Amino acid sequence: MSKSSKFGRAHLCALLVPVLHLTGVDARAEIVVNDTFNDAGFTNGGDAQDVAWYGMNGPAANLSVVADNGSPGIGDGNALRFTAAGALQRGVVGVLSKPITLEDGESITLTFDFRFETTTNLNYASRLRWGLYGSGGTPIDAHDKNVNWYANDEGYFAATHGTSTSSTGTSLAREKGAQDELTWGGGIHGEAYAADLGLVPGASTNLSTSPHIAVMTITRTGTTMSVTAQIDNLAPATMTDEWPTSFYFDQIAISFGTASAPGPIRIDNVVVEHGRKGVADGFTDGSITDNASDSNDTAWWGLGLDATNLTIASDSTIGSGNALQLTPNSSLTRGFVGRLPQPITLADGGSVTLNFQYRFTGTTNLNSAGRLRFGLYNAGATYTSSHNQGTVRNNDQGYYGQTNPVSASSTGTTVARESSGNELLGGSGVVTIGTAGTSVNGGTTAHTGILSIKRSGSTVIVSASIDGQTIATGTDSSPLTYTFDEVVIGVGLGTGTASPLRVDNLSVSTAPAFPVGDGTYENPVAGPAPSVSSSIVGSGFKLVKNWDFGTNGNIRSIKELSGHFRYYDANGQYNTGAGEYGAHTLAPHVLTALTNQPVEGAITNNQSARSVNADWLRGVIVPFDGVTVLNPNLHNCGAANFFAKWRLPAGGTLLGREIIWETQMRYVTPRYFWTCLWATVSDWSAGAEMDVFESFGVVSGSFDNADGKYWHSNVIGGTDDVDYTNWNEAMAEQGVTNFNAAQAHTWTWHYKADDTFAVYVDGILVQSGSVHWTSGGAAGAAAQDMTFQYDAGWGHTTVVQLRDKTLPIAELVGKYFEWNYSRVYMK
Repeated sequence: MSKSSKFGRAHLCALLVPVLHLTGVDARAEIVVNDTFNDAGFTNGGDAQDVAWYGMNGPAANLSVVADNGSPGIGDGNALRFTAAGALQRGVVGVLSKPITLEDGESITLTFDFRFETTTNLNYASRLRWGLYGSGGTPIDAHDKNVNWYANDEGYFAATHGTSTSSTGTSLAREKGAQDELTWGGGIHGEAYAADLGLVPGASTNLSTSPHIAVMTITRTGTTMSVTAQIDNLAPATMTDEWPTSFYFDQIAISFGTASAPGPIRIDNVVVEHGRKGVADGFTDGSITDNASDSNDTAWWGLGLDATNLTIASDSTIGSGNALQLTPNSSLTRGFVGRLPQPITLADGGSVTLNFQYRFTGTTNLNSAGRLRFGLYNAGATYTSSHNQGTVRNNDQGYYGQTNPVSASSTGTTVARESSGNELLGGSGVVTIGTAGTSVNGGTTAHTGILSIKRSGSTVIVSASIDGQTIATGTDSSPLTYTFDEVVIGVGLGTGTASPLRVDNLSVSTAPAFPVGDGTYENPVAGPAPSVSSSIVGSGFKLVKNWDFGTNGNIRSIKELSGHFRYYDANGQYNTGAGEYGAHTLAPHVLTALTNQPVEGAITNNQSARSVNADWLRGVIVPFDGVTVLNPNLHNCGAANFFAKWRLPAGGTLLGREIIWETQMRYVTPRYFWTCLWATVSDWSAGAEMDVFESFGVVSGSFDNADGKYWHSNVIGGTDDVDYTNWNEAMAEQGVTNFNAAQAHTWTWHYKADDTFAVYVDGILVQSGSVHWTSGGAAGAAAQDMTFQYDAGWGHTTVVQLRDKTLPIAELVGKYFEWNYSRVYMK
């Protein structure tokens, strides 16, 4: 932990505990940031778990590190001093060296100590603000960045009224992309959404010049985010976001509003913690109760026994300190159960694992019916809360592994499912689902037991191992449950005797199904190689982004889609139906929309433009209320366009890397449709663009493209080698004939470090050329970030052949656009 502090660390535990309990977060956390400024700098320097700090729209001169000892200091060493200089030079941003992507049930918590040097005269609009953000792939890397740098940053911030003691003076807000600044809070992007997010304001206090602490915790539960924040030990502000901006965080922001600039603020002991889900009990606190002094411990209760049969024993054989000891004294005193801090529900492909160390203290004489057993269960909402409870377990269901602790046998183990009964780990509801494992003679030596349950579609695969050796594996094709909230360990009801069983270092952890991946070239994510042969594109590509749509993938719902994509482009202004495009882009929910952007259900009779099936994300054209005929000039329909929040800094080529962007899609289109896979510079109006493929539903004379069998591939701002003036002729010349758009096709764009490129469909070269990924597409001009966009619209007022076409809505039936996956590689 950090240095001692007159305020910060002395108060941290007292403050974190109520916040964590309020949000339902477990107590175990990995400390990602712990910046004490003891190295006398605000760069990523010599402090442990240090971060780099930058002036938000302000120069480095606004920041300094000063000694902050004595009264009313906030530490016994240094602090970061920030002086706001004008309405916009109003804050600091810290970049996490280890970005955090929250899995279901995990949390991120920011705490820091602060004080003002002089009396603070902040009005409501100038409140102190602090937040956690995802940078959209472009974390701040220098002081005095212009406001456009933050346009794709999304996250949450808190604000407190610095001169008010009020029960409602602290609030929370969500901040979307397409906003000029972090913690901006104005208009639709910030605090105006607080009511929609179910805000419950928290208390504020007059900050004056005394030390204080600020806290924010963000917790993911399924596809929702819960946010809490508080000042000191006052009542927290809370809210829940049902349509999260992102699950990814890599920046800290601390700032003020714009109405007036306060005096200098000093900041110290900045800590960011990543709260994990599950149990990790080392029994180091000497207790079997859930007193949270262990890292993520829980309470343990006896099965068919009282408290005297469960004790804490000193044992260095299976750990470095204490262990939980079970002392059987009859055939019924056979185990113990602990409740997980939060239930774990497995998504397809996800897994939950119980891991523990154990040993018997003496000779064990159990027959095969009295085997060592360990399992994970769903309590059915009736939790064990005291020793020797039986009836509360009547509806518990789950899976367990077992091994004969007195035998080294090739048939001594099984894995089983248990559907019901008055007891866990055996009874009338048990069905063996896996046999013929290998048992291990327990003796009195230390061993490690593991039980893993993985979901695969509508089945679960259960495996158990001892000391790294698989003892049994089985598959349940009619799963009892995908949710687990109990750990159970004990011995069976067989004849014979069992010496005391000791258990230590017990943990329950989860693994995500298919990580989306927010990787870098240095830290790539797991996934398949590019589909185009390495003999064509070369080898050595690393996967840095993997979007796999469908319930069998990692974008399993529209809420998850909203965590990684937006429904307007990087500038927040194009493709919303204003001016050029025949169909408005529809947002799934008001929290995913821009001002005045149509929302599914709001003016579309609850029709959804997007849906997710097993392997595809589907988009359809939606007519607005009362519309019977679509007209591009009236913009009277909605479409399912979406655009990646993540973007590639400097386009890739100026990073000295080659890029591959690969997407698989198919479509069954209405007449006069418009669809495109395109990469653009972050400032779309002044730079390069790559239309990997683009197709219009043109019907003109003998040229009939209503079914999308023709398309073109072209660069804008660069040069093409293949002339697509006549789409069908160019396609045939490149070897693409009889193109069926309803079948899945894989599009690959290979952009090389020398600014040349090649486009492939299903491995066939269909375009090549060169382009500078810069402002205006000019060599030597300012680098532009690369964004990735997926359009599936209708009509286009700048395409002459589509401008005045109309379509009866009956022709929309059975028409759709579908995407399977999209991946970005670097080399």
